[in-house]
Amino acid sequence: MASAPITLLARRVGKNVPVSRATVSSAIAGAHAKPEIEAVFSRYGPILEVQLTPGRSANLAVVKFARKKDAEQAVRGCNGVHWSDGSPIVSELDLAEDEDQDSGSANVPPPPPPPSRQIQPYSNEPPNSRDNGRNNPPSNTSSGYPQQPRQTPNERYSPYDIQTRKNVFIQERQDSTGSGSGREPSRYSSSSRDETRGAGRYSSQRERSPPRQEWSSQGRDRPRQEDPYIKPEPISRAPNAQPQSMDWTSSAGIAGQAMVLSRDRAGRPGYGTMGQAIRIWANSYALSFDIPSRDFYQYDISVKPDTIRAVRRRVIEQWAKETRNVAETDAESILWSVRELDIPVAGAEFSVVLAEEDARRKPQKFTIKIRFTNMLSMGDLHKFVNNQGPTEVPRASLTLLQLILAHRPKMIYTSFHKSTHWGFYDAYKPTFINGGLILGAGHQQSVKYTLGSLLLTIDVSNTAFYPHGPLMDLVARVFNKQRIQDVDRRSLQPGSTEMARLSKFLKNVSVTASHIKRNYKIRGISDKTSTTFRFMSREQGVGMVTVQKYFSANYNINLRYPDLPCVIVSEDGQIVLPMELLDVKVGQRYQGKLSDIQTAEIIKLTAVKPDIRLRKIQDGRLELHDRGGSEPPTSELVKPWGLNISKEMKMVDARVLSAPVVTGGRNSTITPRDGGLDYLHAHNFKFFHGIPLEAWSIAVFGNDRNINMRAVEDLFSKQLPMECQKRGNAITARKFRDVLIFQDHNTVEATLVEANRVALAEADKDPSSAEYGCAQLIFCIYERKGDIYDQVKHLSETKLGLMTQGLLATKLFKGPFVGKGVPTNLALKVNAKIGGINTTVDGRYLNKLSQWGTIPTMILGADLSHPPAGAKGGLSVAAVVASMDRTFVTYRALERIQGGRVDSITDLKGMVIEHAKQFHAINGCLPRRFILYRDGVSEGQLQEVGLQEVGGLRSALRELGIPDATITFVIVSKRHSHRFFAADRRDADFKNGNLKPGTVIDKGVTHPFEFDFYLYSHAGIQGTSRPIHYHVLVDENQFSADEFQEITYSMCYTYARATKSVSLTPAVYYAHLAADRARYHRPGGVNGSESGTGGSIAGGSSAEAAAIAEFHSVMDSIKAKMYYI
Repeated sequence: MASAPITLLARRVGKNVPVSRATVSSAIAGAHAKPEIEAVFSRYGPILEVQLTPGRSANLAVVKFARKKDAEQAVRGCNGVHWSDGSPIVSELDLAEDEDQDSGSANVPPPPPPPSRQIQPYSNEPPNSRDNGRNNPPSNTSSGYPQQPRQTPNERYSPYDIQTRKNVFIQERQDSTGSGSGREPSRYSSSSRDETRGAGRYSSQRERSPPRQEWSSQGRDRPRQEDPYIKPEPISRAPNAQPQSMDWTSSAGIAGQAMVLSRDRAGRPGYGTMGQAIRIWANSYALSFDIPSRDFYQYDISVKPDTIRAVRRRVIEQWAKETRNVAETDAESILWSVRELDIPVAGAEFSVVLAEEDARRKPQKFTIKIRFTNMLSMGDLHKFVNNQGPTEVPRASLTLLQLILAHRPKMIYTSFHKSTHWGFYDAYKPTFINGGLILGAGHQQSVKYTLGSLLLTIDVSNTAFYPHGPLMDLVARVFNKQRIQDVDRRSLQPGSTEMARLSKFLKNVSVTASHIKRNYKIRGISDKTSTTFRFMSREQGVGMVTVQKYFSANYNINLRYPDLPCVIVSEDGQIVLPMELLDVKVGQRYQGKLSDIQTAEIIKLTAVKPDIRLRKIQDGRLELHDRGGSEPPTSELVKPWGLNISKEMKMVDARVLSAPVVTGGRNSTITPRDGGLDYLHAHNFKFFHGIPLEAWSIAVFGNDRNINMRAVEDLFSKQLPMECQKRGNAITARKFRDVLIFQDHNTVEATLVEANRVALAEADKDPSSAEYGCAQLIFCIYERKGDIYDQVKHLSETKLGLMTQGLLATKLFKGPFVGKGVPTNLALKVNAKIGGINTTVDGRYLNKLSQWGTIPTMILGADLSHPPAGAKGGLSVAAVVASMDRTFVTYRALERIQGGRVDSITDLKGMVIEHAKQFHAINGCLPRRFILYRDGVSEGQLQEVGLQEVGGLRSALRELGIPDATITFVIVSKRHSHRFFAADRRDADFKNGNLKPGTVIDKGVTHPFEFDFYLYSHAGIQGTSRPIHYHVLVDENQFSADEFQEITYSMCYTYARATKSVSLTPAVYYAHLAADRARYHRPGGVNGSESGTGGSIAGGSSAEAAAIAEFHSVMDSIKAKMYYI
């Protein structure tokens, strides 16, 4: 009797569908689920067939395996695994009996999964109006979907007939995508995208807009200023306009319950039309296929014995070369081939012999096992970019394209791969920088997508490397010397502080021992030298021997530098080698945190004008894919794949928006030019709301003989008071010596307490009063920035409740004079810190945010700061700032400490609730509109962050009692590879050739159908400007493209401490500053009590919880003000 086929049932959940069997949360409908299902489950064994039965709101997938153990392994392997959209896979095993056996029990549905694993359905209706009976199963079947008769494999095809299997797969896909398949039309069809916001896709269900509500000034602590808002005008909308569908929702919103998030993110509301139209070059080259829907063969591949990824790739490439197959691999578990491999369905094994780099070592033998799993069609990717298919990019197709296009550059250059791009560097043309590192110049490339086209994006890239060559030379350069002989011997003493830092710097660096040509990894620097490190010799009767004597006796090597510390090359620390016998291998990237000096040096070396960068990108296209090295050009290598690369950079349309009118007090205005607010010449311009500074003092930390005290006196006695008087936030004059406090031998805390006492005494304020318990501001002058700065910020903000303003002497004072612009910049920060408002923009630019002041609106900025690269453990800091007034310039900050490397803000809900309550205390009402700008999210994290944070935000609104408040959630990205260049020199800044502030790009390189754009909002000072990418994930506030682009650009002129427009919206800047400041709120400053923030936190969650508890909260006396700027 033949073995019984095994059936794996998986059900895809749609809206309002009960959960009664094993479920998989996904939004893919119809035939588009089959390739993904096959790709996932075929890893566990040969699949006989996949049946997919579409329903009105759910699909039933039946995956048949030939062997029971494969199906059981698939069920176990799917636990904790997610589909490409981020939703979890939940599956169950169902055994199909033979025909001659009683199969009655096989059709009995199993019990539902435990409640904790059930995925809750969601609705587009408001939470308070959802049907309480939505979990009731349909009446036709007990499981919620029609039962299918089972089929044995013989009814379709033989499991070992691979050609039949392939033909059936292709036919099924053609049947499912053809007419009459029952597939719904694309939600992002071109017809609906071009319609008004009130029609087509944008008229789907959502809560109705909240009623208009006038803001109250109740609770304000400042006098009412001139209203920047113009008279309300009627809103122009389509007759039957509805807010955009609320696709991103949480069905639970609280910890411990499942959350469901649709992939159907905010669609593009149309393209912007405002501004001057221009044409620009993008650093992208069009990609095309000869046959857009071409199929490739996907195989599961494994290499035995297991080895590192780089060796696996060499083994697979050697196999492809020997068998003359055109194939690419991710060097993990997948192989893609142009043609079908002549192997049985059960797979085949091949032997590969890989030669060693060292000819004296024996070649290594590996076994490769390859098994067919799937057909990969580029047709899905073609449909995606043309807005005709899936709403999520087919990642497998994109990965294959990345690998194909990286094939030639990898053969020529040192390469590194990240999730979104490849980097290629010439490690043999280095530039030395401070601290022993070299700067490697090269290029990075990535495959992007836009409407109607795929793009190969190439940009200049630079990264820090360890210099290859003798290890002693590297050590000398760490100490900024050319030779090891020139290094101070005290620095090289074993156990010294310098040696501890060197050990950390060199850890995990790969080296080659020159005497035996063997590779090692450095594990640390020993506290003993070659003359003092002893070990037991393996030779009979020798006993203990020093490293120096061992090399002399066994290798006839007389060490030249026996007094240098030994290098540890084993995990247990028992194997050491002399430093002078080790050579650093080429092409090792430094992944630690660069110092401020190194960062400044790299910026200076890499900052080039746009025309030079444009030429470098064009040269990179030629070097990577045409003329560099001896390899054939990429155009020949990609021919078997049917791929073509354009030789011309892509030209796209752009627009230059007009700058807003910046408004101050007493009806004063500034019209910006080239992104600048000309404060130096606008003598009559007043701050929008100036606060007088009465209680203040100066604390000096450092040796006053190293600080130009005459310049300090000139600044505080003349220049700063004159500037503040001019701007409307007058400083009460004090005798300089009466408000000056020196630290001398006092502690930092004692110095701050004395400075506070002096400030209150000079202002004749009662320290015991609630209003004047603390000075308004203490100016802190530092000889140098270091631990004292950390202590000042920690003590003043978490213990003493003092507002401080730091000044670094070396940057402020140029010789005997105060630096140009210092008084103006200082006046800006002083007024903002003590509660004033510097500027806002004319009402007509921001009135659409709050419907002309009738809907209370809050702008939030959020950032998540992670530990430094390379740190083990460590903590992350989440910061959320929120606007508290109708001018959208005063932001209150909250911080939370959470576990390191968590991509989403875990307590966003709590922070939003606290901000909203404070907003109510000030304005007498809760916000009804929320616009959140979120920084620090990579492309691969969009789904996870959107799921967690939009759900948390929605949960906060329900708890606040305003579930119908509307949300706009925007991802702000600085780290992307797109650069743009003016095609006409007249469209560029005349100073350095960068694109002008206000240049916006929303077509040609943007998402095929989602709402995103690139914006240049600042004037580049040096180098080539980088635009900011804004990706709107949720837009319940129904902004048009023009509205949101203009709003975002206008706010860039309201940054409190700048005299120019800034590169990204101020809410994000403030969130970044607040997150950075929170790291000082741990005792001992940035370094923590002992181990240090961002350092290694051992011991698991308990140690992490203890480290989080060490952080102190900001005092209430300054929390409501912008202490962090």
